[in-house]
Amino acid sequence: MNNNPIYSYVFCFIDSFLIYFLFHNVFTPKHGKKISTILLFTSVIVLSVIVYFLSNLNLLIRIGLLIILIPLLSLFLYKDKIYITLFFSMLGIYVFLIIDIIISLIFAMLAEETIQVILATGSLYSILLHIFAKLVNLITFLLIARMFKALNFNISTKYWILLNIIMVVNLFIALVFMEQSSGIFSLDNGLIHYLIFASGFLVMSCFVVYFFIQICLFFQKEKEYYITDTTNKALCQQIEIQNVMIENIKKIKHDMKNNLLNISMLINQNKTNEVLEYINELTAYIQQHKSNICRTENSIVDAIVNCKITFCESNNIKLNLKADKLPELYASFSEMTTILSNILDNSIEASLKLDESNREIDVSIFVYKNYAVFTVKNKFNNVLNIKNGVIKTTKLNKSLHGYGLSLIEDTVKKNNGVFNYSHDDDFFKVTVMLPLKIQKNIKTVANY
Repeated sequence: MNNNPIYSYVFCFIDSFLIYFLFHNVFTPKHGKKISTILLFTSVIVLSVIVYFLSNLNLLIRIGLLIILIPLLSLFLYKDKIYITLFFSMLGIYVFLIIDIIISLIFAMLAEETIQVILATGSLYSILLHIFAKLVNLITFLLIARMFKALNFNISTKYWILLNIIMVVNLFIALVFMEQSSGIFSLDNGLIHYLIFASGFLVMSCFVVYFFIQICLFFQKEKEYYITDTTNKALCQQIEIQNVMIENIKKIKHDMKNNLLNISMLINQNKTNEVLEYINELTAYIQQHKSNICRTENSIVDAIVNCKITFCESNNIKLNLKADKLPELYASFSEMTTILSNILDNSIEASLKLDESNREIDVSIFVYKNYAVFTVKNKFNNVLNIKNGVIKTTKLNKSLHGYGLSLIEDTVKKNNGVFNYSHDDDFFKVTVMLPLKIQKNIKTVANY
């Protein structure tokens, strides 16, 4: 680095800016645009000052401290988990190191001087070396940001741990290679060989990043498949139920015609008591077979809930429904299917594991302030597979199951809603709050 403190701080500032440029294009901000911008520039300044004052420390110690400090600073800015920011902080530092090595080797070969001599002189050549290296870093970070921006990082934690271990190994090799005191950068040792080695090492690291992206894409597509499959199953169930309802209506129409003829005949015969008795029997029959129907005036909510009600009736599951009228929601039809179908399917699946006498689900749908609230409470067998505070699937084929709760949570958060679940020895309860699209002139329910 140039001995001029102004130049030194400027390059430290550029490095810090590039790191957070990458982070800001990859991660989800915690705050609004204005607050995020203020915190971003504050973090860049703080990190650049830290980098500047650490510049006199041993390279290994300096890199180790930065690997810890960058994710910690990122906790105030982004929602993503710390082991994810740790991976990208190591990736960013690794890019700096390996590109600095390659650019320094190229400049040393062109100048026919050792890297130590070029950096120590503080000449224009040294400044150009740093500027060119930062430009290459910028291009590299732009490419990385472009590759990762559209990815969903909800892959298994074990893969993140493995990737972090790989990055630690890569950083260690780069640091050993970067150690100038070993003399490997001297002209006598043949810089071209080290340039080939460093370039090959960079290519190998690119393959690691590529396979990481493929892993993310695999999980992303698997979840998309699960969502599509869930939506298709829900639509098929709704079509089946509509066909059953059509058949029932035809039967009712046929029975009604016969019943009206019978009543007409009794009236013509002046059998008033028999007519009243006949009507009372019909009324009792209708009340006995009356379905529990959801009428929120939200077509997708009514379709999903009514579909599940019919399934529960045919499987001896008692479903207690309380539903208010709902205004329009921000969530799309497919998102509501992902949320509501998964919640109800989970409760139905848990109920089917119980004796018929214990199968019971309570569903409440109401408006509270500017939110539509959905609560589903069901009895269950008190068997949960909980790992690291997260409920995992108990099904044997875990590759095809276990997305339910995580997908509900992701979809709710995407719509700026609230997702919560709780359980005791007998009951499991899920609560979802989704913002309403029309937020004026809405009657709120303070206590439900």
